[in-house]
Amino acid sequence: MRSSFISERLSLDFISALQNDDIAALRLVPKSDLHNHGIYGGSREFTAKRLGAKLDFPSVYGGISGMIRWADANIKPHYQSYQGVLLFFESAFTQAAADGVAVLEMSLDARYPGLYGRSAEEMARDICRLHIETARHIEFRLELGLNRMYAVEELSRLLDECLETGLFKSVDLYGDEAARPAGEFREIFSSAGRSGLKLKAHAGESGTADDVVRAVEELNLSSVQHGIAAAASKEAMKFLAERRIALNVCPESNISLGYSSDYALHQIRVLFDHGVRVTVNTDDALLFGSGVSEQFLALYQSGAFSAEE
Repeated sequence: MRSSFISERLSLDFISALQNDDIAALRLVPKSDLHNHGIYGGSREFTAKRLGAKLDFPSVYGGISGMIRWADANIKPHYQSYQGVLLFFESAFTQAAADGVAVLEMSLDARYPGLYGRSAEEMARDICRLHIETARHIEFRLELGLNRMYAVEELSRLLDECLETGLFKSVDLYGDEAARPAGEFREIFSSAGRSGLKLKAHAGESGTADDVVRAVEELNLSSVQHGIAAAASKEAMKFLAERRIALNVCPESNISLGYSSDYALHQIRVLFDHGVRVTVNTDDALLFGSGVSEQFLALYQSGAFSAEE
């Protein structure tokens, strides 16, 4: 009874915050962020202050390749050291806490421990320590990021090392969708699934509706990162709705990278109308400058969704 009352109270608080254009009140309502690339998940203000550097972010990046080029030139130089990497993860926890995130699934690229001369367990434990020190009230689920640009054999080895730590809760395949088809990673995902990890993969961001369906089928996914291309196919949306596959959508990212025109016409509305489960997430809050709260507000203000929806 009490749980139901609290849930109803939070729903009313959320609706009121949207209708009153009150971003501060909106941030107080607990929410999730299930699509967050830790190294770029941080607060712009916190990061700039700790780095003692002014960071000028573009409003558009010219697609994923443009974003990567910009980040490599402007952000990557700041995390050449191990402590630099941890600073960016601390910033991500700070951003999530300020945004009212109660459940956070945030990824660590599987190659990072080796790049900085650390074991997977050491780096994972350091990130978990930052969680406790910075945002212990958040339910944190460390996610393993696998970049499809790298050899399957290497990723398989890295997965085994990370699984041994027992600290990872999910796995996400990301990177250029055209680099390798999802099917090449079937054995890796089978191994992760047998170990109890939640299975996620990027599909249908720059790719097609068929890519989304194939990724779900071939990797036995429980959720898809982005997946917005499925909005172009009634068959794909029916497939996702019937299997209750969630799409962890990132509207601000999609707009900034040119995969959606604006909030009012974002594909998330079509997906929602066809019974597909959708969530709202940040992707890279540092690069796109928008938390979950800001995106909920933008979806409401644009007329894409009512406050109740």
